[in-house]
Amino acid sequence: MMKFKIKKLLYPLIILTFSPATLVFAESFEALLEKANNGDVKAQYQVGYLYSSGNQGVSFDEEKGVFWFKKAADQGYELAQQQLAVL
Repeated sequence: MMKFKIKKLLYPLIILTFSPATLVFAESFEALLEKANNGDVKAQYQVGYLYSSGNQGVSFDEEKGVFWFKKAADQGYELAQQQLAVL
């Protein structure tokens, strides 16, 4: 029973750790931001991730990260919804 509980608790961490958003982005930040501004839900999530993590040379800005996660979550993007739940 304890083994099951540990797996259940670690599962969300595994998903977040190995999700596509944790990989190196092939596009420049400017290209992602342009796509995000044009309503691309995956780009909105990626921009939110970059702002909230301070990765790939993007300055950490939690407010902007949450803004972009909310934009993606409002369109039903599940990873963004999960990210907002843990912030």
